[in-house]
Amino acid sequence: MDILQLLRQGDAVTQAVAVLLLAMSVGSWVVILWKARLVRRAEADVAAATAAFWQAADLPQARGRLASIDRDGLVLPLVEATDTPAPGVLAAAGLRPGRARRPCRTDRWSAWPGSARRAGCPGHSRRGWSSCG
Repeated sequence: MDILQLLRQGDAVTQAVAVLLLAMSVGSWVVILWKARLVRRAEADVAAATAAFWQAADLPQARGRLASIDRDGLVLPLVEATDTPAPGVLAAAGLRPGRARRPCRTDRWSAWPGSARRAGCPGHSRRGWSSCG
């Protein structure tokens, strides 16, 4: 039995479902090919934008170069996120240099609970991993 013969012999519901499935299949392939094109273009843009960013002398110059290269706006928001946050917001408070903590410099096995004294790490917690003061 041929597919066209099946469609001719089918009722209106069968024919409507077949047309709908065909339309959805074509639509899906259009979206797949369109997204594939966008991904290829984005890969090329990100590579060019990364090279332009690292060749710039300073951040404003990099921002200016990226504005012309980054067609889809993939890299420019990352550069704009490096701006200093406005005062009064939580991100502006950050860690103060005097309060910053550093991880233990002991090797992994000597930093297990109960071995802090042997490792020479006085700020290490007996309950598990923490930072030295």
